[in-house]
Amino acid sequence: MIDAALRLEEFLDVPIVQPLDPFEYKRDDTAAKHEIELGGTTGSQRLDRLLNIGFAVTPIIRGPFEAMSRDNSQNTVVLTGLDTDKTKIIQKALIAAELSNLSKRPSVLIVQKKQTSDNIGSTALVTDDELKKIDDKTTFTDMILSRSTKK
Repeated sequence: MIDAALRLEEFLDVPIVQPLDPFEYKRDDTAAKHEIELGGTTGSQRLDRLLNIGFAVTPIIRGPFEAMSRDNSQNTVVLTGLDTDKTKIIQKALIAAELSNLSKRPSVLIVQKKQTSDNIGSTALVTDDELKKIDDKTTFTDMILSRSTKK
């Protein structure tokens, strides 16, 4: 609510509300500033593996997935989650599947051990061992797309 924001602004003596011109387009490149490409490191072996096979990775903080992986040559964006906790895998995969359906982008969850299925909802599941064997981003993308459409 505007009135609450204005009261907070007055109380904290810090500007919170910014004017917005609906007719002015301003490109926001903050995501590009955080994108990591080949040669960089993310601090995660799994995400570094995606970097090595040719994806650009943008780590996500406080989200239902850990990164957005992008293949610039094929204009492909993959919502990428990592998990080792079996109880959270299903929950995280279902949330990623919903976001995937809304954004019309594939989603993948990289897990430690083989699960009973290759997908949960429309989120593909890929094991660490499978990821280690992949040498090409096209192979990875094809695997995700084929698994995300399985019933």
